[in-house]
Amino acid sequence: MFKKIRNAGSAEQKEQQNKLTDNRDELKNNLRAMAFLSKSVLDGKEKLLEEEVKSEKELEEINDSYSQVIADNSRITQEIGDMEKDVTGVGEASEDLYQIVKNVSDISLQAKNNMTQLEESSEKVSVQFEEIEKVYDEFQKRFSEIQSAMKSIIQIANQ
Repeated sequence: MFKKIRNAGSAEQKEQQNKLTDNRDELKNNLRAMAFLSKSVLDGKEKLLEEEVKSEKELEEINDSYSQVIADNSRITQEIGDMEKDVTGVGEASEDLYQIVKNVSDISLQAKNNMTQLEESSEKVSVQFEEIEKVYDEFQKRFSEIQSAMKSIIQIANQ
């Protein structure tokens, strides 16, 4: 009679042990998925940081270009004032003015190109943010699954 009770208790223990083993295996799988998702998020973050640094450099180049345009504008203004004072130097001043206008045009073109590059970089950053959002949603889903599994393990352990 005692052997039957002992065997019945042993069967329950085996069943609970099997459930714990299954839950542990499921938890391991979920943790692997979380580790993969975490790595993906970190990789995405690193790419975004690289793009941000690139964007900052491009913004500095644009700022430098606009500063140069402003400086050239001041220079043009000074040249016009000098032309009014010295009518005899009109030919030389015209040549200087031509070079300055050419420089302004070149700088404006460079600024336009920099803006195009900035727009492209911004689009890449936007795509990366969307990717991070997808990974984060998947991470949240997996984390909820792990929480559920942990609750089941705790309930089994409490029994």
